[in-house]
Amino acid sequence: MPFSINAWLSHEIDEYKDKMQDATVEFFIAETRLNRLGAQPESLQGYYDSCMQLAKLAKHNGDDDSYLQGLKKIYTRMMAEFNDKKNNVTCRQLSHQYARKSLTLTCQLYSGYDITDKAKKLRTDFVRRSSLY
Repeated sequence: MPFSINAWLSHEIDEYKDKMQDATVEFFIAETRLNRLGAQPESLQGYYDSCMQLAKLAKHNGDDDSYLQGLKKIYTRMMAEFNDKKNNVTCRQLSHQYARKSLTLTCQLYSGYDITDKAKKLRTDFVRRSSLY
């Protein structure tokens, strides 16, 4: 028996919510690991991967607000780790790389909505805060 449009849509929304809930749990586990262990390459990688999984799932489902929120989480945390002088150079460089990747995706989203002034401000802030020394 074929689904009606409403039933199909309701099913898809429920499925998206379930996937987001699972991905959110994975993100919180990765965030807790990063908080507990500090900036180690594995914990930074886990945080980045889990947050990108959330962001990509949101983007795939047309949820630009959640996509942007995921990218902002990565950028904010990675810039904090990058600017933490207690972290070793390898972790700071990895944090910088992840922040730059999330900034690029954020600017692409803003460009799609023709919000170029906000993208320019983000890029300027990134350059200003991106010195290792």
